Amino acid sequence: TKHNYFRQCVACGVTGFCVEHKSETLRIWLGAGAVVVAFAVVLALVIFTAGRQAGYIVAETDRKSISSEIERELERALAGQAEISFWDDTVQMVETGGHEADLIWRDELVDWFTVDLEFEAAVVIDANDQILVAAEDGEAIDASAFARDVWQHRDLIEEARARFAAAKQPAGDGYLAPVSRISELPDIGVAAYRYFSGLFGIVTAQVIVGETPDYAVAADRLFVFLAFSPIDEAYITEFSEGLGLDTRHVVLVPHVPIMPESPHMVPFSNASQPAVMFFHCLPRRMDLLIMLDVAPFAYL
Repeated sequence: TKHNYFRQCVACGVTGFCVEHKSETLRIWLGAGAVVVAFAVVLALVIFTAGRQAGYIVAETDRKSISSEIERELERALAGQAEISFWDDTVQMVETGGHEADLIWRDELVDWFTVDLEFEAAVVIDANDQILVAAEDGEAIDASAFARDVWQHRDLIEEARARFAAAKQPAGDGYLAPVSRISELPDIGVAAYRYFSGLFGIVTAQVIVGETPDYAVAADRLFVFLAFSPIDEAYITEFSEGLGLDTRHVVLVPHVPIMPESPHMVPFSNASQPAVMFFHCLPRRMDLLIMLDVAPFAYL
C-alpha cells in the first residue's frame, strides 16, 4: 500500500496517508456532516412548528382577552349612564319639567355627567322622539344639534324601550325595572361602538326608570337617555396596557368593504349592526422567542 509519509492513517496506524482507507475516512466526515445538517434542519423545523402553534395559541388568547375587555367597557359605560337614567330624581325631572327641573338638569346632566363621568354628550328623548334636553362637553346645547344623531341611533332607542317592556314589573301607578343582584342596576340598557357626531366611541341608551314605587313610570310615557363616550388615543393606550399588549403595534382600523379578514382584527361590537371599527394588534413572533430560548442549549 502506498503511503504519504507526512501523515498517519487513522484506520491502520501506518505513517503516511493510506490510500486504502482514504474513501472510508471521507465517508466518515461526510456522514458526520450530514448528521449535523440533519440535526440543524430538524431543529429549525421543530422551532418553526412550535413557534407557529404557540403563535396561534397566543393570538387566540389575545383575541379572546380583547373581545372580553371590549364587552366589559360597554358594561362600564352603561353603569356610568345609570347614574342618571336609574334615579328617582331624574324621573321627577322629566315628568314635571319647569324652572327647577332645568336647574337640576344643568347641575347633574350638563356639569356632572358630561364632565366628571367622561361622557361627551347626553340627550333625553321623550315618548314622541322629541329631544327634551341636550348637553355636550359641560354645556347645554340646542336640541337640534343632536337631531341627526338621534335619528341615526334610532335602533338603540327602540331596543332600550323593548328591553324595558320585556323586563318591566308593576309597581305603584306604573312600572319599575328589576335590578341585577350583581350590578344592583336594571339590565335594560343597550350599548354599541359606533360614530356619534363624527367621533367614534360608545353610544348607550336606557329608559329612564325610578328606583322606588313612588317614581314608577307609565308604559306610554317612556323617556330614553342617550349618551356618548368618545374613544381617543389615550383610551386605546390605557386599554392596551391593561391587557399587556405592546401599544406600538396597536391600531384602530375602520371597516371598509374590501378589508381582508384577519385573525388579528377584533371587531368592536355594534349591537345588531355590522362593526364599524376593528381593534388590530400585530401578532407576537413566538418563533423568534422560542429560537432565542432554544438556541443556547442547542449550541451546547
